[in-house]
Parts: sequence; C-alpha cells; structure tokens
Amino acid sequence: MKGKIIGGIGALLLILAGLSNGPDGNREIVPEPEVIEESQTETSTKSGNIPAPATQVGKEKNPEPIGKEVPKENCTSTHVGYVQDVKIKGENVSIWYPTTEAARTYSYSDKFSSELAYDAAPSQCEDYPLIVFSHGFSGCKAQSIFFTEKLAEAGYIVVAVDHKDALCNGNGLPIDLALESSLFEPEKWSDKTETGRRDDVKNVISGMLSSSKFKGSIDANKIGVAGHSLGGYTALGLGGAWDSWRDSRVKAVLTFSPFSIPFTSKDTIKNIDVPVMYQGAMFDVFITPFLEGPDGAYIETPAPAYFVKLIGGTHFEWTNLLCGDKKTTDACVNGNGNLQLINRYGIAFFDKHLKGRSPSVLNSKWGLAEYLMK
Repeated sequence: MKGKIIGGIGALLLILAGLSNGPDGNREIVPEPEVIEESQTETSTKSGNIPAPATQVGKEKNPEPIGKEVPKENCTSTHVGYVQDVKIKGENVSIWYPTTEAARTYSYSDKFSSELAYDAAPSQCEDYPLIVFSHGFSGCKAQSIFFTEKLAEAGYIVVAVDHKDALCNGNGLPIDLALESSLFEPEKWSDKTETGRRDDVKNVISGMLSSSKFKGSIDANKIGVAGHSLGGYTALGLGGAWDSWRDSRVKAVLTFSPFSIPFTSKDTIKNIDVPVMYQGAMFDVFITPFLEGPDGAYIETPAPAYFVKLIGGTHFEWTNLLCGDKKTTDACVNGNGNLQLINRYGIAFFDKHLKGRSPSVLNSKWGLAEYLMK
C-alpha cells in the first residue's frame, strides 16, 4: 500500500493545473463549533464536496497610476489592494494587501473578478504581517485566490511567487517541469533538492522588506510561509525541516496537503522550531495519510502543531478548481464549505502565532472530519 501511495504522488502532482475528481454538491458549515481539548481527535460522517473545473486566471491592467499618494488615510475602512506580475528581487509575484483606497470591480480573467484596489498604495494604518505563498508543482502564484485574497482582507500582506514549474501563470515566462529528484523516491530527497524554491521564497522576503512601496507597511518580526503540495515541502523546509534551509525570519508555517515524506523518511521533521498547521482531506489519498497516524508528519512535529482534515476533498481542494463556475471570489468562498474551513482555520492559525490573538476556532472542531492540536 505504501509503495502504491508514494508511486501515485508524481502522477497526481503533474496534473495539478488541470484535473479534479469527486462527487459534486456544496456543504454548509456547522454554525456553532464543538469545543475540544488539546490532542483530542474528532470524526464526522458527513459527506463533503469536490466541485469541478478550474477558473482560468489571467491578468488585466488597470489604467490608474501605480502607488498613488493618499493624503490622509481613513483607517476605519480598508480594502484589498492588488498588483499582478511584478518583480520583487527578480521573482515574478502577485501581491494582495490592505489599503484604504477605494476598491472597484477588477477582472482576474474574463470569467472571474473581485472587488480590489489595483495598484493602490498599501495602508500604513499599522504594520502588517507578511505571508509568502508557495504554489504546488505545476501550479502557479494565482492558483489559490480564494485564500490569498481573503488572507489580505484579514489584515496580511500576501505575496505569491511563481516558481520555475509554474504552469498556469499565463505570463509568458519559461516553464521547467523537470524535478531534481523523483517524486516516486522521496527517501532520496535531501536539503539539496528543489533549493530553487527555497531561494525564491527567501528572495521575496528580502525584496519585500526592502521594497520602497511595501517596507513601511510590514512588521518584519511577523513573517509566515504558506504552501500547497510541493509548496508545503518548501514551507516546511524553511521552518527547519531541512536545517540548512531554516530562515529565522519565518515565524509560522501553514501547509496545505504538503509533500512531507522526504522529511519523515529522514527523521528531520522533528527539527522544525516554529508553529505548524497541516491541512489534509479525506480523499487526498496520496498525501494526507502521511500527515496523520503514529508515523505521520503531525505526530513527529514539535508543538505547537495542528492537523485539520476536511470532509471529502482531494489534493486539489486548496486550488481555484473549487470555485467551479462561480464568477467572484466571494461567491466562490461563500458557496463552498471546505473553502470556508480552509480560510477559517488557516487565518486563525496566523492570527494566533503572528498577531498574538486567541481565536476560539483553534479550540474547536467545526465541520471537520478530524482535528488535532498540541
């Protein structure tokens, strides 16, 4: 069984940008949480949903001037600012961030839009935590808009970077789908494997902290990394799972169905020294089984650590595939229970470990298949 699971990882990740399988139908969130104690496991028998085709994300330029000055900020009213396909220390990124400038309808593509302030000046009402998002193998920086945009709405500056394997970037950059080690042999991976991803994230952090536009709005002591699949591998490595990758600027790591097997096979995941949240799904059969159980990544990760398991859901649960035919970010999130849970627990995790808050949801099992904390 283990060999079959490992063997399927490569094929699964190779089709990240184009396929999704599973039952249709949306599921509502349970309105009130059930409080649990630390290290307690909860299980639910409700069925989940996995919607169908992905929304193709493109780019659109707004004619308004970049970074225009705001004479006086109204800090009681903030919106989400956005810039797409900009260079930060040589890396191609998109950035979502708080702004006090007015939002208007912005089209990510001819099929998907949101209310954003394109190229607006970042708010300086407070110093905001910085989150760098690392996409999955053959994904792209725009693969999880429902999360990156809503994280900015919650008061974070969010930068998503295109790695060399970004397949859905739509920006004409060259694509390299050659991995440095086989996904079928994770035990052969080492801290020398996929160092380009490590360098991308480190460059983005350095570039944002020195950016004339953003540095005045960032709290340099509150930096996190989030990642999906191979991006989760990247995030865990930066959190200390590879000692040579460790970045002391990174204070918290959020992972969505992360490729964690290289670390557990080398017994290095125990070296992580920052808070970690793992998110998995019931039908994510090639990754989630390696996160849970007595030999899984969660149990081997030092506290504080969290494990969130979604009802239903595949490896693509953390991508725009879940938006299906929805036309806006709000419609996408409001119409899908699992997307609400991904955001609710992910944002609460960063709120606790970067903002010093105490979100009650982190002590609750709220419409999940399973929840663990320590």
